[in-house]
Amino acid sequence: MLMEKAQQISVKRLAKKVGRTIEVLVDDINLEENQATARSKWDAPEIDGNVIIDNATGIKPGDMIDVKVHDSDAYDLYATLKTNNADQQADR
Repeated sequence: MLMEKAQQISVKRLAKKVGRTIEVLVDDINLEENQATARSKWDAPEIDGNVIIDNATGIKPGDMIDVKVHDSDAYDLYATLKTNNADQQADR
C-alpha cells in the first residue's frame, strides 16, 4: 500500500517536468540504442530515476547538456537532446 502511494506521488511529480528543458549530467551511453542515461540535479545516483535521452549522437559520459523532457513514467524522464548542445560543449 505504501509503495503504491509513493509511486502515485512520483508519477505526478515527474509528469510536471514534461515539456520543460532541464540540464542533465550524462552517466552512460548505449551505442546500440543510440540512447544516453543521465541524471538531473534532483536525482541521486543509484537511488533516483534516470533521464533517458534519445538520439544521443555526439555526447559522452560526463557531459552537462540541456534536454527537453517529452515523457515520464513512475521513475524516469524521457528526453531529447536540445539542438544547441553542440555549441555548449564546444564552449566548455
